[in-house]
Amino acid sequence: MSIPVPFDKENFMHVLSAQVDEASPEVAHVQKFPTSRRVHRRVTDTSRCQAELELWAAERKIQLGNMIPDCDRLEVLQVLWTYRDLESTSVDDMGPPTDLILHRTSVKAGTPPYKAKAKRLAHDKEWWLRKIVLQGIEAGMYERTTVANRKLSNWGADAVLVKKEGKDEPRLTFNYHYVYEELPGNQMELSSRAHAFLGLPSHKVFSAFDLKNAY
Repeated sequence: MSIPVPFDKENFMHVLSAQVDEASPEVAHVQKFPTSRRVHRRVTDTSRCQAELELWAAERKIQLGNMIPDCDRLEVLQVLWTYRDLESTSVDDMGPPTDLILHRTSVKAGTPPYKAKAKRLAHDKEWWLRKIVLQGIEAGMYERTTVANRKLSNWGADAVLVKKEGKDEPRLTFNYHYVYEELPGNQMELSSRAHAFLGLPSHKVFSAFDLKNAY
């Protein structure tokens, strides 16, 4: 992670607080994200001294541009520390869950519950499955059905571990292929439009996310 040079504090704060409403005329036709909520600005965390923040930044390979005055260096580091969960690498440091991205299934009325028969996994896959699930439970991503509903769920799909290119840890997915879902349509932009949109020179920041789990 690096902050470009030259890059002063005013520009840095502007990038962090940029809102969709400030889009330039050439991107005005792009549909806004389907939510009325706006950016939530956190209160700057000032609990760490500069020496601690400098050490943390070095460990995370964060580089501050040399155009940032020394008198503002601490404030910039404090802002980065406040939003440190944006660069999380595991469920342990990703911060509290949000519902900005919400997916609801549209199962056809009368669809019977689907429950696959349990399959024996290879030892290495079973090890990863237990590790991923336990991490998810500890982080609040999952909950046990017996705790939530006081009984085992009538639904159950095969857990499928998909290998990620260049990584040892696989992605956990669930096979609901046999459940018919009436899809109302996809709200995601076509790839061609998304690439053109992201290629506009008015953009200063690019964000991406990876799904840890899917189905």
